[in-house]
Amino acid sequence: MKITDSIANISMALSKFQAAVTNPKKESVNPHFKSKYADLDSIINAIRPALNECDLAFIQNPVKDENGIGVYTILLHKSGEYIQFDPVYIPIKAETPHQVGAAMTYARRYSLGAALGIATDEDDDANSIQPMTGRETTQQAKRPVRQETKGHQAGQRAERNLNQWKQLAKANEHTQSEDSERKRFFAICAKKKITEKAQKALVFGFTGKESRKDVTNEEFKVISDFLEKATRQEIEKAINEAIESVKRQNTPDMSGISDEEIMNLLGDPDKQAV
Repeated sequence: MKITDSIANISMALSKFQAAVTNPKKESVNPHFKSKYADLDSIINAIRPALNECDLAFIQNPVKDENGIGVYTILLHKSGEYIQFDPVYIPIKAETPHQVGAAMTYARRYSLGAALGIATDEDDDANSIQPMTGRETTQQAKRPVRQETKGHQAGQRAERNLNQWKQLAKANEHTQSEDSERKRFFAICAKKKITEKAQKALVFGFTGKESRKDVTNEEFKVISDFLEKATRQEIEKAINEAIESVKRQNTPDMSGISDEEIMNLLGDPDKQAV
């Protein structure tokens, strides 16, 4: 499974989707087992309205390796977040167009059902992809029918995926909390039109660190509190002092800043509210 750095938005959207969607109708029949399942068209028609309502979409890509023919599903959110699920593989004996197509459709159904947490069928209709010989058919008839079906397994995978989403969402909430003051710092700088060099100077002046990446959430809070309460003149003074300190250490990143640039670090004073 692959995910974006944040999945907060897509996690909430998936929760909303699963509350809104209903399982697709199982109107197709597996002739080997006389059981019903939802074909791919029925699944897509059933999920599309809820996906649209929750700002979700999906992409399915085919894959092929020693495991067989497979498909992996990527769930997308309008925020740009995504979750890419591991492929669902279907082994086939002969790569005829019919068997490849059947395997691909089967993999798409189960990959999509597992990713979205919906039930798509009642039992294993993948036997149509690998027909049994007469001897295998006789042996199959003598054995008890196994109650755990592919559909049940898909439901279990969907439940595991949902638990993974919840764990990832919880971890992401913690990460977002850790980055809250960092985001606040950049938001204040954008509002006050503080240039990138001036930001680095302030960071160095308050923390002695040359890179903003090394600044902790608590250190960003101290700087942000100052920027919110300070007047424009106080901010200019802090920037000037920090730049002088950087210049004394011959830090290449700040040593080339001019006096004119220092005066303009906060933008037009007539348009800047303090």
